[in-house]
This record gives sequence, structure tokens and C-alpha cells, in this order.
Amino acid sequence: MRVSTGRFAARHGIVRVVLLVIPCSLAASGFQHLSSGIATNIAFPVPVYMLMGVPQTDAEYAKASRALSFANASDGRARIARAESALNLKVPVEAVEPLLVEGLSHAPASSRGWTLLAETLTEKRAAARACEMALSLTPYDYWLNERRVQLAASLWDQIDDTAREEAMTQARQLWSFPESRGEILNLLRTSEGATLLTRAYKGRDSELKQINYWVARQRLASRLKP
Repeated sequence: MRVSTGRFAARHGIVRVVLLVIPCSLAASGFQHLSSGIATNIAFPVPVYMLMGVPQTDAEYAKASRALSFANASDGRARIARAESALNLKVPVEAVEPLLVEGLSHAPASSRGWTLLAETLTEKRAAARACEMALSLTPYDYWLNERRVQLAASLWDQIDDTAREEAMTQARQLWSFPESRGEILNLLRTSEGATLLTRAYKGRDSELKQINYWVARQRLASRLKP
């Protein structure tokens, strides 16, 4: 069966267009990743230290925020890191909130992003929904557990039962992970945090006594420091 010259030429033309479009698309995608990679490298190590909860100077936060502003708009995690840098610089939350929402639209599985959003929202119901999302993602991320538990404690009347159970589980993890035991002291600095910790260890009197003994020793040691 013969194929007409016109039809063959048309198909050949379509194939050429497709073959041209694919490399262009790959190049554009590669450039997007490259721009985000360069921005993240310039911002380093601030994003890593923020993940670990290690404070930085205002100059370092400002440098990271500037660098991350050049990351690709579709790089949600870079947007979230930029927003966190801005929050650490005491930029008004009204200016940071849209950046967090934009970042989460591209990285919806970022528990850190949802935690930051919950911390910035003033409307309690919206903050509670963001808190619920934060608690449901990466439940064993002990870098975030204390912040999420504090959020849950402050929004206890607004979050659902599933989030409450998860908050109590993560509160217990603060004691289970030796690396994060120091964060129990931060949790106990608020009455809501202390109440949540008591709820988490209801019926576990032996463990609660161990925690109380450890907390007492830590507080005594801090008082005895020169």
C-alpha cells in the first residue's frame, strides 16, 4: 500500500517537531534544576542549620533569603526555606505567608512547610488544619517533633482526635530519642506543653517519674552553672 507524498511529509514534519520539542523541554527542566541547585548551594549551610534548629546570624539569614529568591518558582522546598529565613529575620508574617502557600503548592509533603504555616496563621481553624497536616507527615522527624507538639498543645481544642493522638505519640518520642530529650525542657516552658506531656504519659507513671527526675536534674545543673 502506498502512502501519499503529502501524508508522508506531514508525518515527517510532526516527528521533526516532536524531536525538537523534547530536547528543548529537557533543557528547560535541566535549567530549572540547575538554577535551584546554584541558589541552594549559595544559601548553604543555612537551610541545613534551620532543619537542625541551629540559630544563625541575621546576616546569614539575609544571605540565604537573597540566594533562595533566585531558585526556580516550582522548587517548593527552596521557597519554604526562603520563607523560614525571612521569618527568622522577623519579616512580617503577612509577607511570608504567600511564599509558604506557594512553596506548599509545589511541595505538599513538606511537614516543615505545614509547621511554619501553622505557626504564622492567626486564624485558629486554619492553623489547626495546617497543624494536622504537619503532624501526619514524617512522624519520626525528631527535628520537628517539639515544634509540632507545641503547636498541637496551643491548638488542642481545634485539632481533630487523630492529630491529638499523633501529637501525644510525638511527645513521647521526645523522650524516646536521646537526641531530642533537651526539647522536653522547651515543651515544659508553656502550661499547654506541660499539660500535653502529662496527657501523653497518662497511665505510664513509671516513665513520667523518670522524666520528672531527669528534668529536675537538668534544671538544677543549669542553676549551678557559673
